[in-house]
This record gives sequence, C-alpha cells and structure tokens, in this order.
Amino acid sequence: LSLNAEAFQNEASIASIHALYAIVDTGCSKSCSPFESDFVPGTLRKLATPLQLGGIAGDALVEYEGTLSWETINDKGDVIEFRCQGYLAPELPTRLFSPQSFLHETQRLDDHFRVWHDRTEWWVENQKVMTMPYDPQTFLPRLTLFTRGTADTVLHAMAGIVTQETNQNLTPKMKELLHWHFKLGHLGFHHVRWLASKMGLGTEAFNCLKDFILK
Repeated sequence: LSLNAEAFQNEASIASIHALYAIVDTGCSKSCSPFESDFVPGTLRKLATPLQLGGIAGDALVEYEGTLSWETINDKGDVIEFRCQGYLAPELPTRLFSPQSFLHETQRLDDHFRVWHDRTEWWVENQKVMTMPYDPQTFLPRLTLFTRGTADTVLHAMAGIVTQETNQNLTPKMKELLHWHFKLGHLGFHHVRWLASKMGLGTEAFNCLKDFILK
C-alpha cells in the first residue's frame, strides 16, 4: 500500500494534485483517511476511546472520526459527491473506502456493489453508477477520487496534458477517444464509442476509433 501510494503521487502532475484514490476494502468498519483535509470542516470529533485498526490498515491508531467528503466521476461523466462517516488515521499509507458502511448510511436497501472477475460496479436504484477496476498491486477495487470542489477543474487541466503529442503513454487512438470524452463534457466512453459508430463525430473520428467501436 505504501509503495502504491508513493507511485501514484510521483506520477501525478501539478495539474492533478487534487486527484486522489481510495482502496475499496470491505474489511473496514468505516472509511478511513490519513488526511485531515478530506473531512468536512468542523465535523472531526475525538473518540472517547481510541481504536486500533487491524487488517490492511496495519494496526493504525485512530483517535478522531468525522464526515469524509470526496468527489468522483460516474460512468456518465457526471461529478458526484461521496459523503460518509470515517476515521482519521494519520498512519495509513492510503485512503480506504468501506462500501458496506457507505451503503448503511444511504439507507437505500436496493443500492449495492457487484463484484466481477475484472471489475466492481456500484448500483443505485437499479442503475449502474460507476465501474471500478482492480488495483494491480492490491487486487482490490480502486476508486478514483478528487478533493471536494475540484473535480471539474482537475479534469479540464488533465485534459490538456494526457492528449498532448509528448505523452508517450497513450496511443494516438486512445488520445482521440480521450479528446472526445473531454470535449463532450466527460461523456462516458461507451457513449463516445456509440456516437462514433453512428458517424455522429465525423468520418475522421469513425476511422480513428473503429477499433474501439468493434470491441
């Protein structure tokens, strides 16, 4: 976890300083963060008795709890907010998100997470809201997050970086797909491919994205 968090921070550019991530961990009784800035101001309160977290938290000591607030992007490209009760655990190497604690707080009985061999999905009112890939190091679902109030700004800043010709980590076709994803207001990739397949983005986009369309 420590190496993974360090690698993420090293890869993050100045423009994405507010880009965060959390490991989805059903072993957590509550979501946890090592950063006081993740909590809604004024909500942190000291526990009557400190807690010792086990599991992948590595016996981290917890003395405070409060209301966590993050932003994320759903599969449609919309910015949504995650708010949940959580622990402040400064010793943790990364953020941990407790899905069962979050679902308990929403009080919507039909909301759930689905676990597949290659992904985890979050469903709200019988509709899939978000797809979460597995972290290659921990083999646990990884949730992309942003500091509250920054998702739109960060994504627009990152849009000008990842699609540049100097970025050798993406192929030209992947950059074209991302270009349309950003241009269409962070429209979900499935819908971008659908528009391209119907010639809605023009001949050039169709020819460039046809490999993605056929998948």
